[in-house]
Amino acid sequence: MMDKFTTGGSTGIDSASTTGSAVRFDHPEQLEALYQKDKAGFTKQFFAQYSSLEENPKTNLLARSWHARLTYRPERITVPMQERMFIVLSAALSGLLFKLPEWTGFVQDEYMIRYFPFMILPFLIVYLLWKRGADRRTVSVNLAGIAGFVLYMSFLPYEAGGDVLPLVMMHMLLTLWFLTGHAYDGGPGLGFLRINGDVAVAAAVLGLAGGLLTMISFGLFSLTPLDVEHFFESYVIYWGGPSIALGAFFLAETKPGLVSRVAPVIARIFTPVAAGVLFLFLMAFVFTDVDLYSDRSVLFVFNLMLIAVMALTLFSLANDSNDWYGADGSH
Repeated sequence: MMDKFTTGGSTGIDSASTTGSAVRFDHPEQLEALYQKDKAGFTKQFFAQYSSLEENPKTNLLARSWHARLTYRPERITVPMQERMFIVLSAALSGLLFKLPEWTGFVQDEYMIRYFPFMILPFLIVYLLWKRGADRRTVSVNLAGIAGFVLYMSFLPYEAGGDVLPLVMMHMLLTLWFLTGHAYDGGPGLGFLRINGDVAVAAAVLGLAGGLLTMISFGLFSLTPLDVEHFFESYVIYWGGPSIALGAFFLAETKPGLVSRVAPVIARIFTPVAAGVLFLFLMAFVFTDVDLYSDRSVLFVFNLMLIAVMALTLFSLANDSNDWYGADGSH
């Protein structure tokens, strides 16, 4: 049972704590430690003695502060219907872009290599510009830039099995990612880097939930003569993927507390392991006869490794930014 509170004097609440051990209510550090140790017991004992603590001049202010803290309920975040509809329509349009080759006769591999960067990120850029209330000039410049990138990718020569276009596609993804960061907070700062980790966690959870739902659906409909596998392969996958990506960003943006506690834990666990794997890869690369400049496939993998290193570094910095300063504000 939680110890009773005392002010160390001879009035008010002290008389209530003479039969057992007591906790000095005028010691904030001790109170916080007790609260973190047993929140339910602390809250129960506090409200049982609140009237006495409030009447005592020595503890009045601190008691009122704790009362405000323990009774505070954050306001429920309401997301405007326009934002929800925008995300739904964006997911629908993104799915149409993925499905377009089947309806138009485009070669699937060439189409995906050329236009994959433009199937999700431009929708996020437009969403963020609209939500942040960007002026017409900013919106026009961003849209013109995206259109210019689409034209650039359209006129690049395509070679089946080649490595040039995949390399350009990878760097185009990075370029659009930077544009997304600029639309988010004026540049890829710590806020944007942090939300990337939240989006990854949310997308993983949504993806697992979607996979579980798919398995359950296959199991149930296998008992009927209906063929749902073709439906899933032809439609659900094309619209499900963009929906997961856009939905994950929407959740991380509108419900920041939903995954913000999970992402730093994953970063602390995953970053050292991934860094070890990358280090072993680098050692193998150095001590083996691999020519980085004669094989574009090796260059492609090496670029992926550099992107992975950058992502891990920035993600770790973003999640550790709150630890750069001590409790007293010192660096």
